[in-house]
Amino acid sequence: MSMMLLCLSLLMVVNYQNKILNMLLSSFLMCLNETYNAVHNQFLLMTPLPCINQAYSMLVQKESQR
Repeated sequence: MSMMLLCLSLLMVVNYQNKILNMLLSSFLMCLNETYNAVHNQFLLMTPLPCINQAYSMLVQKESQR
C-alpha cells in the first residue's frame, strides 16, 4: 500500500470519526430542555465543536453556578 493511499485512508477515518462525534454532540444538545438554550447556542458557536465530555463538563459548571 502506498504512503499516499495510507494517508488518504487515515484522513477519511478521521473525517468519519469527526462526523460521528458531531452527531453525538448534536443528539446530546437536542436532549437539553429550554433552560439550557444559552449553553446550547454557546456550544454551537465554538470552533471546533467540543467533544461530549467537554460539553457535559461545561454544562455541569454552568449548572453549579446557578
